[in-house]
Amino acid sequence: MALSDPRTIKTLIESADGIDRLTVFERNDGFYAFLFEEQLLVEGHGEFEDYTYWSTVHLSGLYETFEEAQRAAVSETPWARAV
Repeated sequence: MALSDPRTIKTLIESADGIDRLTVFERNDGFYAFLFEEQLLVEGHGEFEDYTYWSTVHLSGLYETFEEAQRAAVSETPWARAV
């Protein structure tokens, strides 16, 4: 699955420090999946300013229901269990 595939976000959870996030989404084909991302900092040099971007850490397989995807996502993410 390409990340550009159409999808509907069902849950978005950010870590307490705002550096990690977990997204559970419904794909256009009716299946569900989740995505772990971390925010990375690129330090600017000279005339360029620092900037951040979200980098994919893990993209799950497919789940038939939202509940299955949510349960798997939280079980694989220690910080999400605490949120």
